[in-house]
Amino acid sequence: MSSVLNLIKIGALRLWGNLQRSSDWLSRELLRALVSDGKMTVSAAAALTFVLAIPVMLFPFYSPNGGVLRGDWTDHFHHNYAAWSFLRRGIAIYKLPLSAWKSHYPFEGKMHWQEHPFEYPPGCILLFLPTAIAGRFARLRYDMFGAGLVVYLLAISQVAFFSVLMLLRECQSGARTMVAIYCWVLLTHIALTGFYDATWIGFAAMMLLRLKQGKPTSTVYWFAAASFISFRAAALIPFLLLALWQIYQERPKKYWLPLGILGTVGIVDIWAFYGILKATAPLRDTKDYLNITFVQLAPDSPRFILAMIAMSIGIVIALVARSWMTAVTLVLVTYLVHLNGGHFWRMSLLLAYPLSAAAFTKGPLSSVVRSSAVAIAVLLGAAFSMVSSGDVATIVTDLQASFPPGSVLCSLIFGTLCVTMGMLVLHAGKLARAQVGFEGSALPDSFSSESGS
Repeated sequence: MSSVLNLIKIGALRLWGNLQRSSDWLSRELLRALVSDGKMTVSAAAALTFVLAIPVMLFPFYSPNGGVLRGDWTDHFHHNYAAWSFLRRGIAIYKLPLSAWKSHYPFEGKMHWQEHPFEYPPGCILLFLPTAIAGRFARLRYDMFGAGLVVYLLAISQVAFFSVLMLLRECQSGARTMVAIYCWVLLTHIALTGFYDATWIGFAAMMLLRLKQGKPTSTVYWFAAASFISFRAAALIPFLLLALWQIYQERPKKYWLPLGILGTVGIVDIWAFYGILKATAPLRDTKDYLNITFVQLAPDSPRFILAMIAMSIGIVIALVARSWMTAVTLVLVTYLVHLNGGHFWRMSLLLAYPLSAAAFTKGPLSSVVRSSAVAIAVLLGAAFSMVSSGDVATIVTDLQASFPPGSVLCSLIFGTLCVTMGMLVLHAGKLARAQVGFEGSALPDSFSSESGS
């Protein structure tokens, strides 16, 4: 009996040794693929984004609610319908309620907000135009069509996250991994619920990257793109003003071209915004409109008081670290979220704050500013989200709910993939610290020899 146990023990030890050697080899190869000259390569960042996106993109096909994870939100259908209706009705969609468009589009009767006109900038129409044309002639079932739209939005969210990684790669080390994780979770969750807000965040990340690189004209172009796609790009105005000031000082060649494009986009956005205000004037005093569109906290609410305390702490930390742009951005995004709070996807406004902390904070306090920025953004999101939960952890329960009932196999496959990737990445991080020793490198903190904290 003892000899059998010894054989089992020896076999188990050999198997463990082989697994450990295979894990070391895989980790070394992963590290080599991700890192070049002490920096994560752009292609490696794209590969990681792709790997993270694959399992997530399977979820919409299991959802019984038009592709979204929970609830019966139909905004992805709405934007698609608006893009098609624009081809038939033109700018009348900004004046007429949705129920009056009558564009002969699939499922137009299932969309919410039938009494409202189109309430988004024209860039939203361009974004959904390809899927609108495909949806008009594809003749798909409701759930399958919605799932396809959500996958389209998920692909956009991963491209936006790739832009965030490009920005973080150029920043000083220190809590960049926290910023990246928060951005990925929120952008992915927003896309899984049928919203396109990740698009303007991708443009915002590129805008901050070009501003950080000293390219003010390119910065203006990216702001024009962000504001053309979403009114929430108002959170980027401090960076636009900084870029305009640099243009005024430097007077680069053909600086009038980005200013002309900015002016044109600004005129179109202002026209659309005031057209929307005029068209929705009869609805503005209704309970439904106020409760859904402008959900604001009362000044004596415990949530509001907690949000103000969190904002004050963030301002003090930013000022101590002399990160002036971070402090200004925090004040602006808090005000904007207070004006237009309620649903968690509107918390994309808050992402401008940790991205600003990552881009414009240097020195020994950079890790403190960035980690506190993520914590404060999470707290503000939870405080100002009253119609739907603003807690970023709700993506876990939403993803679990998206599986078909009793789908143990799907859960097992996804869980195994996540655990395997996590172990490989953590092991690669250990090898990086022990063997490679990239001192002061621009790697994300999970791969860096120092956390920067």
